[in-house]
Amino acid sequence: MLNLHALHLNPQLQPDWTLILSAALPASLLALALAVCALSYALRRGHRSHRAELARIFEQLDLLRFDAQQSAATATATAEPPRAASSDAAADSALLAAVMAREPQLASGAGDYYAAAQLAARGSSAAEIANRCGIVNGEARVLVALQQARSRRTEH
Repeated sequence: MLNLHALHLNPQLQPDWTLILSAALPASLLALALAVCALSYALRRGHRSHRAELARIFEQLDLLRFDAQQSAATATATAEPPRAASSDAAADSALLAAVMAREPQLASGAGDYYAAAQLAARGSSAAEIANRCGIVNGEARVLVALQQARSRRTEH
């Protein structure tokens, strides 16, 4: 038969919760303090990297503004003679014409930037992109920098 006295727990077998909680409280507070310190460090480090990225972006914008002012001044002073196209330029022009035929919405002015982005993806220099596509040197430098950043990101 079942012994009813055996169902009652012995007071010595029950855990002493005050002792357990008094030991766990300092450990949990220490873990919380370490987590707060780690979060604070991560936020400060992220803030510094964002600040550096913003500084680079503003530097590029200043270069764009300067190049736009220079190109506006030279455009009013003299007109550029047309440049002869090399075989590489002819291949790029053919590719651009094929893309424009497929996507007519690009022909409304965004084609210059699309072609410039394609040239940047192929590794052309900023000066070459600016000459071929008729965009400002600063814009071409930004496209080259974006392409280099994209390729670095895909490498890692």
